[in-house]
This record gives sequence, C-alpha cells and structure tokens, in this order.
Amino acid sequence: MALVLDGNGTMTVGNGAVSGITTPISLAQGGTARANIAYFYATLSADSSGQTASTWAKVPLNSATIDNVGGFSSANNRYTIQSGYAGYYSVNYRARVRYSSGTQANQIYVGLYKNGSLNNVSETDLTGNYMWTTSLGSTLILNLAVGDYLELYGYATNMSFLFRGGDSSLTLTQLYGV
Repeated sequence: MALVLDGNGTMTVGNGAVSGITTPISLAQGGTARANIAYFYATLSADSSGQTASTWAKVPLNSATIDNVGGFSSANNRYTIQSGYAGYYSVNYRARVRYSSGTQANQIYVGLYKNGSLNNVSETDLTGNYMWTTSLGSTLILNLAVGDYLELYGYATNMSFLFRGGDSSLTLTQLYGV
C-alpha cells in the first residue's frame, strides 16, 4: 500500500486521497499518520574559526535552508521541537573540523547535544596521521518531546580548530508523531 503526503495536507493512501488532514487519522493496520510532520535542514554558511583546543565548542549553524515549522534559532544555533510536533525523528548531523593552530590533534569528536547534554558522539583518532581536515557525524533516531532542543558541538585535542562552512549541518525529519 502506498502512502504519499504532499506539502498541502493531502495524503494519498493506495489509490484514494484524503484532503485537509489536520489531526491524526487511524489506518486499517492500526498505525497513525499525521499531516503535521516537521522537517529541517541547517548549515554553517562560512568557516567559523577560534575554537579552543580540548574544549567542546558549539557549531554556529546559522542558515536554515528548510524549516517548515519554525523550530530553528540562528541566535542560539539550535533546533527546538515545536508544539504539536513531538515524536520520533531521524537526526543526521555532521561537522567538518579543520586544523587552525597548535599541535596536530590526536582525537577529534563531533557531538549531538540534546537539552544541553551530550547525547551522541562520533570520533576519530588521528594519532600518527597528518590529516588537517576531517568530517564526522552520525545518523540516529530520537524520541523528542515538545521543547527538546538539539545543538551540534565539536572537540579536538591538542589544537585550535575551525568548523568548515557549508560542510557542517544538522538535519531532522520527523518519522512519527505522538
């Protein structure tokens, strides 16, 4: 059975269509479909330098290309789950970290923070390698409540670093509303 949702609140189930969906509807299989699904994509528009060695630094995401429910704050560099949009989200994050000054880093970490606490981390060990730029990230599924917020951070041992603009991003797609 095909399920298609367009941007106008029309959901097509099989060969029929239901228009103007604003509340959850029950499906024959016992699932629930919603027309109000949140999706979001933000990037860092230019390089951001001045990150201090061995300190978690927030990626200053400042450009939301897609934000259908207005959850992104460029002032706080975070995405907040809006009223009516709690549920399961596929979250994809990535930051490109580049050497700025100091000794070559041994470890570089990129972390997703939820409500101010580290929730997920991606890391690489560069000991003995002379890479000056690396891209790290992950994809995970989170159950997010109204008011939960997500931020992207980076960390590098031994070196000051910068985040590469255009290559650092946070993407959320709501999978299922509750």
